[in-house]
Amino acid sequence: MKKVLASLALTFVMASTALAQGLSIRAEGGAIFGSSSNIALPGAGGSSTNLEFKDNTGLRLGAALEFKFLGFFYFSPGLTYNVATSNLTAASVLSGKKVSLTDHNLSLPLNLGFRIKPLGLLGVSVEAGPYASYQLSNKGIVDGKEIDTSEIFKDVQGFDFNKLNYGLNASAAVEFSAFYVRGGVLLPLSDKFKNDPFGEAGKGFEKVWNEIKDKGLNSKSLSYFVTLGIRF
Repeated sequence: MKKVLASLALTFVMASTALAQGLSIRAEGGAIFGSSSNIALPGAGGSSTNLEFKDNTGLRLGAALEFKFLGFFYFSPGLTYNVATSNLTAASVLSGKKVSLTDHNLSLPLNLGFRIKPLGLLGVSVEAGPYASYQLSNKGIVDGKEIDTSEIFKDVQGFDFNKLNYGLNASAAVEFSAFYVRGGVLLPLSDKFKNDPFGEAGKGFEKVWNEIKDKGLNSKSLSYFVTLGIRF
């Protein structure tokens, strides 16, 4: 019995040592930014309304674990905090005033990566995988006044947001010693705008809403990020 316990203890110590040797922790921070859309919607009497939607640069902070296996490969679960502001303007809506929406969310990426460091200090890595994100809050500013979008849009469901979303992400990094520069892309697979356009608030607007979404305002466009980081 003592020999069995000793063997199990030795196996546990060796496994813990191997895991510790193959485990890295990293932290990074940088910018996240998206694309712009300019949509012309037909109006009454042949007129049109220009709807401009622009994603400004935001902030991205994150940390992740790396579990190394088979020499060059690693599995990396992580957690990132993202905050980004989108600006919406329309020529004949809200008197042309700019509407700014600031979104705060947490994202959980689960990536499979590959790293080579042929020169020891200098190397490259690439990784990709799915992610899930949860919206912590969304605040808006109209004509310099802050609003809570959850209150404004609680009856107009078409412009409300699904808090839980998911997608795919991929990135590549250039590494020097423990430091690295990473560039990546986020591809949403779910639409953060709810699919029921207006509920009971006005089915007559459904055609306009669907036209807006068909022309690209559906939150499924690519976002990009660039970060600086360190791996321990």
